[in-house]
Amino acid sequence: AKLLTLAGRADVPIGVGADTDIAWPQDYLGQWAADMPLRNYSGRVGLDGVALMADVLSRSAEPTVIAIGPFTNLQALVQRFPEVAQRTRVYAMGGSIRKGYGDRPGAVAEYNVKTDVRAAQVALREGAFRSWFLSPLDSCGVLQLAGERYQRLLAAERGERPPAVLAALLGSYRAWYAQCSRDATRDGGCSPGLLPYSPRNASSVLWDALPPIAMALQA
Repeated sequence: AKLLTLAGRADVPIGVGADTDIAWPQDYLGQWAADMPLRNYSGRVGLDGVALMADVLSRSAEPTVIAIGPFTNLQALVQRFPEVAQRTRVYAMGGSIRKGYGDRPGAVAEYNVKTDVRAAQVALREGAFRSWFLSPLDSCGVLQLAGERYQRLLAAERGERPPAVLAALLGSYRAWYAQCSRDATRDGGCSPGLLPYSPRNASSVLWDALPPIAMALQA
């Protein structure tokens, strides 16, 4: 809610996802977002997020989902609204084929899949969705923004009229990094990077960047 509000995109609805036993050990952005609880969001909020997702998709000419977490909600969409799922393209981050975390050789149990294996099995079943683009660790695990390109983002933030979405994104990154640094034994901590990173010099690994990039290129 806070990110969308700061970015001026309260036109984007927020849905509360399916109930799950999945537990994330740390709430890295809870304090950053605490001043914008969901009840204060000026946009549309659906307590049944799967039904809200189905409603939005059913009214879209090109129904598309970008999935960057465990596939629990995709499983629920297939089971509750199969006709909507069958019309929907999915661009997702998940899995590992020949490389694991840190660009190391060998497949590993990637977080989005291993966290809810049954959901991944249901969502990836042939015919459940119209089409899939899946970005595994092999491709997304080596993406970082650093050097001149990253410094251009910082310069834009310092400008007279910084883009609202950029300020929101970098602000959340700084809050995430600070929490990770407190909780981990190495600087930055919880997300490995092939290059040294901090809010001053580079992003962490951009696990979730390839699915929306692929969607934009194929549009």
